[in-house]
Amino acid sequence: MSFPSPPCTRSRPAPPNRTSRPALPDSTSLPELPFRASFPPPPFNTLPPLLPTSVFLAPLPVRS
Repeated sequence: MSFPSPPCTRSRPAPPNRTSRPALPDSTSLPELPFRASFPPPPFNTLPPLLPTSVFLAPLPVRS
């Protein structure tokens, strides 16, 4: 009886992480939220590669 109790508590925190991942494909604007909540540093490295045209092209015309 004491065994089932620990798994329950560990399984609760696990679902939230798994649910945030599938939400990415479901919503395109929500991916940024889960990523930032999991780890703020990665977003910067993953954002540039994903939107290099909007990030690089935007600053270029404005500066020139």
